[in-house]
Amino acid sequence: MNTATARHRPAAGPIAGPRPELGIIDIRQTPHVEIAEINPEMAASMLAHNTHNRSLRLPRVTQLANAIRNGDWRLAPDCIMFDTEGVLRNGQHRLAAIVDADQPAVLIILTGVSADSQEVTDIGLARRLSDVLQLRGEAQSNSLSAMLVALHRLRHAIRTGSPNVSPNQYPTPQALLAIYETEPGLKASITASRLASMKVTKRHGATAALHFVFAGLPDETASADADAFMYALATGLELTEDDPIYALRRYIIGSQPRPDAARMNALTIKAWNAWRQGQPLRVLSYKQGGSLREAFPVPR
Repeated sequence: MNTATARHRPAAGPIAGPRPELGIIDIRQTPHVEIAEINPEMAASMLAHNTHNRSLRLPRVTQLANAIRNGDWRLAPDCIMFDTEGVLRNGQHRLAAIVDADQPAVLIILTGVSADSQEVTDIGLARRLSDVLQLRGEAQSNSLSAMLVALHRLRHAIRTGSPNVSPNQYPTPQALLAIYETEPGLKASITASRLASMKVTKRHGATAALHFVFAGLPDETASADADAFMYALATGLELTEDDPIYALRRYIIGSQPRPDAARMNALTIKAWNAWRQGQPLRVLSYKQGGSLREAFPVPR
């Protein structure tokens, strides 16, 4: 637990009767549910009674805390749960995230459950991003979901110079949905890259994300160039041996096993940059690690 948690957390002790210092928690012998805004002090007090739970996963806490800080937090049906003795049985990561973010969040609080309720918590199938998109009427929900995740990773690599994303930097579903809601052209990139992903890359989400980034570059030919690049990659038509797209196509098709997404992205950007600049290129390379490690390339 970080210093913020330690600062807010009181000494643990038995809960008996109403607990005004917790804001809302009363000990009950029958189930009771309510919705409340939990501030960091209240969350830390609740965590003081986290005496029977799985180990806290700090990357998950950081991810949730970032969602709170960024305004991505949404009220979810999964509840903070206390048993009839006042022991916290579910919700430790969300409470720890409130403390970490040092900001309040609205939660559902369930009290008065039996101790063995914990054994069936979180066993159900989690709703995936693709499920949410499908509920919004998206016919290409799986492709969109894969593309949004790939786009987040690609942008991180371009921004930081490294394709490695630590667990606490994983995007929340809300952050990915914000991209879906605010950035046009996602589905057009799925369509424009579909043939290349089917015939060459076998990575539809990553290929669509690359097209989207290429097409979004700030010059008037970028969109048409992105379409032409993906078509040439898919078909190989009219490519000469010193064409960067030919080098990329030959590398990806000839690699066994296929290159991982980070390497494929880096080599695709290198081929794109050389192709747009009219530079001949027969061999593509990317030093992904070691003392000669290269910074992740930036599309131009």
